[in-house]
Amino acid sequence: FLGQITSLESLRSMEDLRSSLESVVRSQDFSAAGSLIGKRVVGESDSGEQVAGIVDRVVLQNGEVRLMVGDETVSLSKLLLVEDPFAFGSGLGD
Repeated sequence: FLGQITSLESLRSMEDLRSSLESVVRSQDFSAAGSLIGKRVVGESDSGEQVAGIVDRVVLQNGEVRLMVGDETVSLSKLLLVEDPFAFGSGLGD
């Protein structure tokens, strides 16, 4: 009986650790995504279309951090290019 209690406590501790790690990862994703606001990105939308534009905001959808580019959402894992629209004389900030 004591062994079962120890096993349950160990299982609960592992679940708490997993939940904490997920929270840390989500926080890091939010931080990384937030640093992309105002940047020009190219990526794949949820519908599979290529999207290019300026990141307007960051949202959490279904537990995943996503970038809003116009009306499209792009997952961080689907980014193909990130650039500063005002760098290197792109014409956007000149």
